[in-house]
Amino acid sequence: MITFYTENPKSLLAAFNAAIALGSGKGSITTWDIIDGDYTHAADQWNRQAYFEAVISPGILQFGIVRNQANPVSIEVYAYYHGHLIETFLRHFDQMFDTVTSTALALQPDRVT
Repeated sequence: MITFYTENPKSLLAAFNAAIALGSGKGSITTWDIIDGDYTHAADQWNRQAYFEAVISPGILQFGIVRNQANPVSIEVYAYYHGHLIETFLRHFDQMFDTVTSTALALQPDRVT
């Protein structure tokens, strides 16, 4: 699970969605796709290996990782997805949150098996 601590979690998620929707324009994010409201890495090797579901609470935007239908989430996929989502937010939205944390192991709302 990844947790972003922010004054406005809805705006942070909206900015992420908008940057993905830009495609290849300035400020766009091309490394993530939105499929049925969930987020998956766009690179061929990692695409649809897992998904992130966003959960908004007061002051918090969380992403829980969810397995694809075929396979449980391996530690390699868990680590890659977490590292790259945090990197994306640091590169694009560093002014929109104060702190980010990631769990080393799956916790609710993660669904890996």
